[in-house]
Amino acid sequence: MTWLCAALLAATLLPTASIANAQRRPIRDRVGNRGSEQEHSLQVDGRTRSYLLRTPRGHGPRSTAAPLVIVLHGGGGNAQNAERMTGFTRLVERERILVAYPNGTGRQARNALLTWNAGHCCASAMQEQVNDVAFIDALISKVSREYAVDPARIYVTGMSNGGMMSHRIGRELSHRIAAIAPVVGAVFGDEQTASSPVSAIMINGLLDESVPSNGGPPGGPAKGQWDGTPARPNVDQGHYWARSNGCAATPTSSDTRQAITWRWLCPAGLGVEVHQVKNVGHAWPGGQRGSPRGDDPGNAMNATDIIWAFFKAHPKSRATGSPLGGAWRDDYNVRYAINDTLFRQGARLRYHVLSWQTDQQYLIARNDAGNPADRGLYTRIDWMELPGMPPYTWAYCLTAYRAPTADSARATPPADRSNPRKGCNGFPFTRMARDTAAAG
Repeated sequence: MTWLCAALLAATLLPTASIANAQRRPIRDRVGNRGSEQEHSLQVDGRTRSYLLRTPRGHGPRSTAAPLVIVLHGGGGNAQNAERMTGFTRLVERERILVAYPNGTGRQARNALLTWNAGHCCASAMQEQVNDVAFIDALISKVSREYAVDPARIYVTGMSNGGMMSHRIGRELSHRIAAIAPVVGAVFGDEQTASSPVSAIMINGLLDESVPSNGGPPGGPAKGQWDGTPARPNVDQGHYWARSNGCAATPTSSDTRQAITWRWLCPAGLGVEVHQVKNVGHAWPGGQRGSPRGDDPGNAMNATDIIWAFFKAHPKSRATGSPLGGAWRDDYNVRYAINDTLFRQGARLRYHVLSWQTDQQYLIARNDAGNPADRGLYTRIDWMELPGMPPYTWAYCLTAYRAPTADSARATPPADRSNPRKGCNGFPFTRMARDTAAAG
């Protein structure tokens, strides 16, 4: 475990659209402008879990709702290490945000050598199958009860093992998380598709030996803390989130002196980017070393500012002007997740919303390329409200689901809402009830 602190604690992050502004500006004020500082704890699955919280001065439960950024330390680190390494606290007062630095778990006292259970990594948290997703979910709920938090602006970033954990939280808490920013993290190719869209910016160092840019077995002195599953190449992180978010399959790329950048064309409001930083290894660009033996983060760019610019540009989309947004179950207990850009039915069917016609109560969507029978075609979904029919609050009809174009789907005659038993192409409308378990 002692090697884990040396290797997995350093970090690398990369830019998005604001790279030009953040390049050559290292993080100078690491923990200045702290705002209010609190250490908190809560019980999750019989364990006492802790986190450090920084809030703007005067911010309370009745203040204007503010973004919440969760920063996950690397393997072998802790909350204080993540704060010092990334410098996110300096944004608390300037941007009026809340920043939480959670602690992982470990076998030693005094918050030493802590790790996260990201699935294939790392160490005791992985071996003991610690439920870190439940911890972060509970943290979000607790902070949201005690302070005014904007539910559409909850973000997660992390370094190394914390970057891998950011991916897992993005997948498993996709109904709550707006965007993630894994730094020197990885995916492994066996991840389940997220149930809701989550914007993602990934930053990796091309000189990283612990998380090789071309994938493969973990390297560096901490390789024994993984379960041995080879990581996928850096760019596959972007491919995963592009598929999950309904983005174009092929990214565009640009190559500058500082980095190679990959961007996917995504539905409105979503973004997916991968930045591979040149001349940087397992470190957080513009930050501090994660440990005395950690790789040099350099000063070519300020990763923290770049991540925050990406977060600000990608709040969580909400289905507005209709009763559809959120998590639902239908008459047959099939689960749904719906927001501005995605209508997801069960585990396999996904419809990427192109337009909402809330005045006429229908939407037009492009069928996901992974749908088993209608991939790449277009769908029209009509809905109607169901007053006085608890627990059902609305119902829908797949009026057209194999239209060759969006225009032909739009031209399809609407479902007959006056006859909900047979008005959906001769069949009943599907009734929908709020899925309180999924909604958290």
